[in-house]
Amino acid sequence: MSLLLLSILIRHTPLAAMLIQLQQIKLSWFFLAIVFLQAVSILQAIRWRTMIIIPQENKPQIRSFYYHVAIGNFFNLCLMSGIGGDAVKSYALGKKIENVSRSVAALLLSRALGAGALIALFWLFFLTNSSISAPAPILSFMTTLTLGALLFVSWLIHPRQPTEGVQNQAGGHIWVQRLRYTGKALAAYQGNPLLLARGLVLSCLLQLLLLSCEYMAYRAVGTSLPYSSIFLFMPAIHIITLLPISLYGIGVREWLSIHLFTLLPGIENEHCLTAVFICYILSFLQAFIGGVLLLGNSLRHQNK
Repeated sequence: MSLLLLSILIRHTPLAAMLIQLQQIKLSWFFLAIVFLQAVSILQAIRWRTMIIIPQENKPQIRSFYYHVAIGNFFNLCLMSGIGGDAVKSYALGKKIENVSRSVAALLLSRALGAGALIALFWLFFLTNSSISAPAPILSFMTTLTLGALLFVSWLIHPRQPTEGVQNQAGGHIWVQRLRYTGKALAAYQGNPLLLARGLVLSCLLQLLLLSCEYMAYRAVGTSLPYSSIFLFMPAIHIITLLPISLYGIGVREWLSIHLFTLLPGIENEHCLTAVFICYILSFLQAFIGGVLLLGNSLRHQNK
């Protein structure tokens, strides 16, 4: 699907105009986006450390969480997947703290809180913005997600005791056992609204910075995009690209960006594709940092 959508989009986009925009990119916005993305990685590390439920004395320092976030960015790019890096970094940190299920559960819940933060930011800007309206399909999609998120929150806040049959389950394939361990680790968050609230606040701040980076990408290509439009369109784009229908969201992200942002005056196909291309460059730089840290750590262990 990724190649099909990209071929269709490129066929209807003047590539010469894209090249001109890349040559005239406003570097101040580009470098500011790099700074913001580093802040995003730091916040991801802080959120992960906050959400993991293990004894405080066993929690690694923030720099260890940042290292695993960075190598996750590297493997996301290598594996062409938005979740492949999550699997690598959560397993690697789990081995370090000798509790893989807790590491995976904390990361899964962090991801869920990130999606919840996107939903919350969408409704905040939708209800407070009168100049731009969200298209009906986006509104329906975000409404459905909101209902699902409320059900998930209800499950987390109101703990339920497992039945005796579930408690006594044992055996089975190793992956089935790991899923059970992760499920039990997730159940540890039930009835802990304070921890969930802290995670949601961190997620909202994190998503605010991340969406601002995408705003900066559009400003870097010379558009005067309204800031609120990012929060009305990008949350749905982010969540849809997580679905396993494309490689790393490629093609789907571009198609959705063009169909949504070109509704705004002054935004053309080439603006959207160039802005998305800049976001890929920023992701590559994040992955490069992770690759450098991974290489440095490997060389350090070899010299010991």
